[in-house]
Formats: sequence, structure tokens, C-alpha cells
Amino acid sequence: MPYTVDARGLSCPEPVILAKKAIEQHEEVEIIVDNKTALENIKRLAVDQGCIFEEKEENGIYHIYLKRREKREGGAKEQRPLGPTLVVISSDAMGRGDDQLGKLLIRAFIHTLTELEEKPDVIVLYNSGVLLSKEGSDCVEDLRTLEKNGVKILICGTCVNHFGIKGEISVGTISNMYVIAEALLSAGRIVYP
Repeated sequence: MPYTVDARGLSCPEPVILAKKAIEQHEEVEIIVDNKTALENIKRLAVDQGCIFEEKEENGIYHIYLKRREKREGGAKEQRPLGPTLVVISSDAMGRGDDQLGKLLIRAFIHTLTELEEKPDVIVLYNSGVLLSKEGSDCVEDLRTLEKNGVKILICGTCVNHFGIKGEISVGTISNMYVIAEALLSAGRIVYP
């Protein structure tokens, strides 16, 4: 009997995160979702994880059954770059277009970083990205979790002063452009969400 995860009503990326955790702990998993986007995301996860999968639909509710294959021996793990991995966030919204959607996306991105096995070494926040580290931001708890897990969070001091929020920063280290430039130049990989 498969382990069941009911992910109906959950927004991206929660169904995938729950499915990934479940398949890592159980041989067979049933994931229940209520939208095609979640269905497609879980199917991609199944392929990425090397799972056998089957799907069934009943009145707009999707049941995805995942089964782990035997682990392959001798598979080489991807090499990490020579330097640290930096995530550079320059806005309190992800992408261009609808700001409300962009704020939802950046929150989901940062939350997803807390769930990934491989975390970045450094997160740099500048311009309106510094607002994510301000007390009351929807991202503060996830940034705190990342910091507790060893991720260094550098916050542009000029930007903090520009927005007048110096006393409201609740996570990370208020830094300067010299330290930020040094971190960027020593990076093995830089991610701009």
C-alpha cells in the first residue's frame, strides 16, 4: 500500500516538495493534487528522480502513483563549481510584469531554497531585495532558516539606508559593496532568480 500525500489546495512548490520528501522515505507514494500544473510538476519530479509513475484522474482530482526504481550503481554525482554558489536578489518581486505575482514567486523561491538538499553558500540582497530581510516580510522566517543552515546573507547597506529600514532588518548582515563585489567575483556559480 503506497504512502499517501494529499496536496490538494497547496500552491507551487509545496506539492513537489512534499512528493520529493515522501519518495525519499517510501518505496511507493500516492500524491493527490487538484490542478494540472501540480500534476505536470510531479511528473517531471518522477522522471528526475528515476521513478516509475502512473496517473489517474477522477473529477478534476489527480492521483499520481510513484515507485522508486532500484538505485543505479556507479552514477557520478554532478561536480559543484570551484567557488561558492551565490543567489543574488535585486528585487522584492521575481520577474517583470505583475508585482503581486512577482512577490508570490520570490516568496516561493526562497521557501524552496530551504527545502533543497544543496543550498547556496551566500544570498546577496540589494536594491528592493533588501526589503525581504525586513521584520514583517513574508520571507524573513525562510531567510532565518537558511541562515541557521549556514547560508551567509549579505544585505546592501546603501540600499538599507536608501529605504530607511536600518533598525528593521531582522536577518542577515548589513554589508557594503566591497564585500558584495568580492563575493560575486569569487563565486563559482551566480543565480539571479
